[in-house]
Amino acid sequence: MQTINNLLNVEEFRELQDFYTSADCPWYYNSQVNQFSNNNFYFTQKLFEKGWHLEHSEKHVTMLLKQLSKHLESPLELLRSKVNLFVNRNKHYHCGFHTDMTGSEDYYTFVYNLNSNNGGTQIKDGELYTSNENCGLLFYGNVEHESVTQTDTYTRINMNINFRKTK
Repeated sequence: MQTINNLLNVEEFRELQDFYTSADCPWYYNSQVNQFSNNNFYFTQKLFEKGWHLEHSEKHVTMLLKQLSKHLESPLELLRSKVNLFVNRNKHYHCGFHTDMTGSEDYYTFVYNLNSNNGGTQIKDGELYTSNENCGLLFYGNVEHESVTQTDTYTRINMNINFRKTK
């Protein structure tokens, strides 16, 4: 596990945060966070999976990948990316331990937070990493983790990026 603080400069971060919290941002309802969750729902946007999905996707994901590549000192291959929005339900819901890409272990997961709140990413048999804006959690793709909803803000918004090092 590695926490990466202040990945983007303030201007880039605000661009992402302003867009994903604006009325112009399309969100899509999902009745389940993953196949292991019960009584959980959330909203998402698919950004990349076998190609770009929305007009803004490439710019936003590339912004993060560029900084991750510098941090890891390696070129990166994007496999999948999406944005998640959890609404406050006045209780911490644990959304089911999972890995992001079944059938593959040769990748990394990066969960990047667009706002600060008391929800976060829980690592199975490990700690809860609470959501801090402009910070992310980097871990191997085979690490089981789950989303935990927040109770102190209206929303919890994060970007999820799955990638491989290419060097």
